[in-house]
Amino acid sequence: MVLPETRAGVVLWITGLPRSGKTTLAKAVARSLRERRVGVVEVDGDAVRAAFGGDLGYDREGRLANARRISGLCKMLSDQGLTVVCSTVSLFHAIHELNRASFALYVEVFLETSPETLRRRDPALYRAAESGAAFLPGVNQAYERPLNPTIVFRSAGADLEIDACVAALLDYVVAPP
Repeated sequence: MVLPETRAGVVLWITGLPRSGKTTLAKAVARSLRERRVGVVEVDGDAVRAAFGGDLGYDREGRLANARRISGLCKMLSDQGLTVVCSTVSLFHAIHELNRASFALYVEVFLETSPETLRRRDPALYRAAESGAAFLPGVNQAYERPLNPTIVFRSAGADLEIDACVAALLDYVVAPP
């Protein structure tokens, strides 16, 4: 079996509001890359937060500090030649600029999801934010929509077409024949 040639050290930075489908897409992309025998690692923003002891809050400062940690971890892994599939809210222009300056092969993926779809996916979370019981970007916390994403996937009222999204993202990792 001839394995596809890949671009070593690619970082697929999948970002969007909470419940936009970031983790679902990241897992599907990583699974597809593993099937192609690509050295891939998944980095999930919530998992990084937990791995470091949950010492950061969900206010703007805590989210920004976590985003910096995630970026640093992705840099370390991509520098070792791994393909990194990162799913994180991290909706900060400063982080996107840091990533562009840090990663040789950076693919910024923005999941643009309608507010109705987000609420449908997790009504309790959105009710808590609307009541002030939780910090949530897009509800009671500002977020910075990516200025120059490499690719935007939209799901206005429907779920993402995961297979089509995965196919599009593989083009950034698997070198053309």
